Amino acid sequence: MHVLRLTPHFYWPHLKDQGWPVPFDTIGGMQSQIFRQTFELSRMGLRQTVITLRIPNAPSEWQADTQTLIRGVRLPILPMRSRIRGLMDLNISWAMGIANEFLRRRLQGDIVHVHCSGVFWPLLVGAVVAPAIKARLILTIHCSVLATYEAMNLLDHTLQPMARFIELTALRRADHVVVLSPRSQRTLKELARVSENRVTVVPDCIDVDSFRSYATPQAMAEFKRRYKISTDRPIIAYVGRIAREKGWRRIIALAERLKENNCHFLICGDGNERDLLEREVKKRGLASMVTVTGYVAQDVVPVAISYATAVVLTSLHEEFGGILIEAMSMKVPQVAFKVGGIPNVVVDGETGILVPPDDIETMAQAIRELIRSPELVREMGEKSLAHVKQNFSLEDSCRRLYDLYQSCSAGPLT
Repeated sequence: MHVLRLTPHFYWPHLKDQGWPVPFDTIGGMQSQIFRQTFELSRMGLRQTVITLRIPNAPSEWQADTQTLIRGVRLPILPMRSRIRGLMDLNISWAMGIANEFLRRRLQGDIVHVHCSGVFWPLLVGAVVAPAIKARLILTIHCSVLATYEAMNLLDHTLQPMARFIELTALRRADHVVVLSPRSQRTLKELARVSENRVTVVPDCIDVDSFRSYATPQAMAEFKRRYKISTDRPIIAYVGRIAREKGWRRIIALAERLKENNCHFLICGDGNERDLLEREVKKRGLASMVTVTGYVAQDVVPVAISYATAVVLTSLHEEFGGILIEAMSMKVPQVAFKVGGIPNVVVDGETGILVPPDDIETMAQAIRELIRSPELVREMGEKSLAHVKQNFSLEDSCRRLYDLYQSCSAGPLT
């Protein structure tokens, strides 16, 4: 069995030391998840070819192991820049790269697995490629336009009807649909009227022991030295893209409300609005209590989280929130807005604290509660570790995918 995985978003470890080119960093958490699942499935013996976006300074082809080939493709077109999405043309240029691969007869597979997140180009590519190479089509919806995504600007609002129509059509035509949470499963079955036996929940996942192993004393000391981390006060961490939908302005509002609580905000990530965040930090006189590291590689994330009293997630919309299970793996409580699929991840009052959407004052109060109670932090941390191991195992999620591939490959073409 050979799976052709089509996704503009993939993590390239080759860029660990030189950093990630910001305009290309469109879906950080999605990149990490697809990367993890790809290599776990390879370990299970699955043959895969991943066709992803070619990124500057990353190889155009990488034989990752005996089972897995990664190819980066992109045909140049006129750049279209956006504060929200960076280079808006990237999905189009990736799709054109896929078309070029097809014309060169380089696309083969028994199953075409397409990963999509709020952008319709991957859906269109999958709908064309799968029947053209006589393969089954599986879609993973990492962020649904129908069920989750909130338009960010006028252009977004204008494109929403077309994006919804394309997602709806793709969902109905796919051989199988994978979603990240029971909430998404219920919503898409209702909105798209996809039969229950064609929708499977495979949540974001993590190898807890492997993830924790990166937080060595040496790595902790190096991180502390490099970013001048002070351990004499509580640290509130945000790890992710600095983008509008991630709600970075709410992190600034949180910091203002917590000035008197002697805490420090550690923001790990980069994005198209990082300069706006840093400007706002200076403007509001918060430089002494906010550290912005910029991009950090996957193996540095657990190190950063290890210093935190709590990890915050201030997203305006969120299908899952991969950083939440990473925080759980490091035994760190999570404080997040109750949006999208987050309530299917965080156990409110046990692994973390959920607050109403956009309620900054309640979120600040939740953080104050954790700062005042190290015992509560410890208890939530222990419950978090048990919860992530039981519910979001990399091996378990990939076993579900592997079984799904076998089931689809055995059935008739639709």
